[in-house]
Amino acid sequence: MLEIPEATVLARQIKDTLAGKRIVGIITAHSPHKFAWFSGQPEEYQRC
Repeated sequence: MLEIPEATVLARQIKDTLAGKRIVGIITAHSPHKFAWFSGQPEEYQRC
């Protein structure tokens, strides 16, 4: 589990890096890890 200081640093890095950018493509279930949550079936994500 992430500790609050780690989560704060990660949140700031994500905000600074991704602000104003747009996701145009994705690859789902490429490598298993604990920070991947899906809503629906990952195979259907490319259809959006």
